Amino acid sequence: MRKVLYLFTLLLLANIVHAQTPVTHGAAGANNQTQNLAGVNVTVTRNGSSVNLGNNTVCNTGPYQVGLNNSGGYRFTFNAPVTHVTLSIVRIHTRDTIAFRVNNNPVVLTTAHIQPYSGSCTLPIANPDQNGNLSSTVVQAPGPAADGAGAKIDFSNWMAPYSVNTLDIETANADNLFGSNGIVFSLEFRANDTCKIPFSIVASDSTPCTGRCITLQVPNFPNSTFSWTKRSTVIGAFPMPGAKIDTFLQRICPVTNQYLGEFIAHAERGSCVFDDTIFLTPSNTPLVPIVSRPLFPSGICRGAEDSLDSKAQGAGGIEYFWYRRNPTANIKGQVPGVVNERFLEIPDFQTSDEGEYCSYVVTPAPDFCVSDTACLNAFMLPDVIAEFEIFQRIMGCEADTVRIQNKSRGATAGYIWRIYNEATPPALITIRNDATEFIEQTYPIPYPNNSPTPRNYVVELVAKNLACRDSVKDSSQFHHPLLAGFKVNKDNVCQGASVDTVFFTDTTTLAVNGLHQYYWEFGEPGSPTSTNDNGLKWLYTKTGTWRAKLRVTDFLGCVDSAWHDIFVDSTGPLFFNTSDTVVCAGQRVLFTGDLNRVGLTKSFWNFGNGLEIADTSSVIFNYDIPGMYNVSFNASYRVCPDAISETRIRVKPFPTINVGPDTSMCQYGQPIRLWDRTNHPQTPGLTWHWNTPSGRENSNTLVVRHPGVYSASVTMDGCTATDSVTVNRNCYLDIPNAFTPDGDGNNDYFLPRQLMGRSVSYFKMLVFNRWGQKVFETTSINGRGWDGNFNAEKQPSGVYVYQLEVGFSDNASRLEKYEGNITLLR
Repeated sequence: MRKVLYLFTLLLLANIVHAQTPVTHGAAGANNQTQNLAGVNVTVTRNGSSVNLGNNTVCNTGPYQVGLNNSGGYRFTFNAPVTHVTLSIVRIHTRDTIAFRVNNNPVVLTTAHIQPYSGSCTLPIANPDQNGNLSSTVVQAPGPAADGAGAKIDFSNWMAPYSVNTLDIETANADNLFGSNGIVFSLEFRANDTCKIPFSIVASDSTPCTGRCITLQVPNFPNSTFSWTKRSTVIGAFPMPGAKIDTFLQRICPVTNQYLGEFIAHAERGSCVFDDTIFLTPSNTPLVPIVSRPLFPSGICRGAEDSLDSKAQGAGGIEYFWYRRNPTANIKGQVPGVVNERFLEIPDFQTSDEGEYCSYVVTPAPDFCVSDTACLNAFMLPDVIAEFEIFQRIMGCEADTVRIQNKSRGATAGYIWRIYNEATPPALITIRNDATEFIEQTYPIPYPNNSPTPRNYVVELVAKNLACRDSVKDSSQFHHPLLAGFKVNKDNVCQGASVDTVFFTDTTTLAVNGLHQYYWEFGEPGSPTSTNDNGLKWLYTKTGTWRAKLRVTDFLGCVDSAWHDIFVDSTGPLFFNTSDTVVCAGQRVLFTGDLNRVGLTKSFWNFGNGLEIADTSSVIFNYDIPGMYNVSFNASYRVCPDAISETRIRVKPFPTINVGPDTSMCQYGQPIRLWDRTNHPQTPGLTWHWNTPSGRENSNTLVVRHPGVYSASVTMDGCTATDSVTVNRNCYLDIPNAFTPDGDGNNDYFLPRQLMGRSVSYFKMLVFNRWGQKVFETTSINGRGWDGNFNAEKQPSGVYVYQLEVGFSDNASRLEKYEGNITLLR
């Protein structure tokens, strides 16, 4: 890849005038006038509402005006190009905008092109707008005398060819807001001066690359002399090596590292002298890449995916470029390939892809040095064709065999045979390497051979030459099934039942009907055998499971067998025993059953009250409700009839008894009478018994004189019921020995009546401290007791003395007295 040499040719400007003084021009009143100033004819064309201001002076000379009423402009046409044109703007208001064209080309201003200008005024500078036009940014007060900003624009040497033929000045936007008179400017220009034309060295490449050529060039001034030198920091300037004498163009070929440094171009024309310098820094050109074909160095096969590799030598960050030369494809020159890819992929190589492939590398910006090109010839190997024929099939009982003839062509490197069954997924049977003309392959037959569809076996042959291969597939089909089978009308029968005679029907699957033999066995001891397959039947008379069998031999001598189990059931005996047939309500009854379990599907007990218990031969049951119950033991069988055994159970009722709620009595109180409150003493058949020490209390009443637990039993028809009552001691006090009046709600008061018995009719309590001072007294039966305070003050922890008097309602003449110590804890 070569970089483009951009030539910038400087045109000499005609009608050279050596007058160096500025020329000013004031426009006349006509719209199109031509005047000769300083030897240059200048045509001034006015358009729109632009205005000539005559010889008036506004901070400079020769004023023109544009922009009034949003229009207006001037074109200045020079019959001989000039190099120096300066525009002095002495007034531009806010939102006044002016646009320029040089040689019919729009000018895009930047702040670098604009200088402040005010003449004798001191006004700020205007700025370019977003489109590159000149626009005022100064806000002035209203009034006709208000002037705007000033600016000076130099169009000298604006663009190549570094001369001005025409200059257009037009308003882009005018400001009438404050009574403005538009934009006012003056113009000065200088005739063409050869000594002022730019002179610079232009290189054909921004960065020279070693081993390549580069051209240096300056403007070709007529009637000029040229010289080139190279500057060294050691010996100063010396003639450039290999430089041509007196020419504006120098070619360095090839570039080497000795050209590192500063080069000077010198030109003279009359009294004008031109000089320019350029500093060259050669960059290393990358080495030619190594182009290889790693996947197929000796050639590729048709349809394969090829990959060419371009490996750069000793360079990093480079870009790769490919092209192809193929004369046979009528392609001329270089054909672009993949850009900036080291590998060139050819996904489906065909004859049309043969040819020479070339690659080169380029260093990254800004050098862009290009290596030499390396090429590689990509060609295709001869084709190889795989072909075979399956020409013979031999059937067998345990395996089938095929003979295969190999008809391949061009397979100079051998063969690979892959043989598998056509399953999902395929199951590989064998892989073999066999280059003989004929081969044999045996396929095992699965047992039982009962496939309803033919079996397909696939043969695949791969033929190879030096690097290419071809493959072909074919299948071989076999189908000679042998599946012995029969069916029965029933396989669950009842022992010796004629309705359960078993009939046998042959269902064998064969490849050829009639060419086979049968042998039958019914399985029951003593049953016959048969070689006939029509109208076979048998009545089973023995219980058990018997296996009926069929063996079939086909036309090849292959044998297969089938069998079927016959289940023979029998009802047999069924009975059960009970522990008792007459019981009281709630008593247990044990039921024990016995039955034949051959062919049994279910057994269960029915107790006559809606409850059933299944699958157990022994069960314990309680009847809560008196009455007569029909109990049955049931059995169900697969084939034989159901069986049942029954009996009756009588359940007698229990009597009831109630001797009253628990009660209490005083130690010295009156005796208490207990009695059966449920049953009348004259009820026939009832007897009572109390648990007194003597055991002789057999009536329905009992007189109790002492606290204790008393029970009574009542019996009717052999069934007995019992009830009991507790007689508590009632007349005594439970006096604590300590209390803790800390306000936690637990044991905060000293009150012996908290655990006192019932029937207290009189109560008095006194409490004394250790000095005998009475600190508490109460006679309230329902009071809360002592809270540990005396005269609203908490008493200290310690031992206190109490005195109690208690009277009871059951004995008004008896008065009990108690005295003791109580400990107060804080």
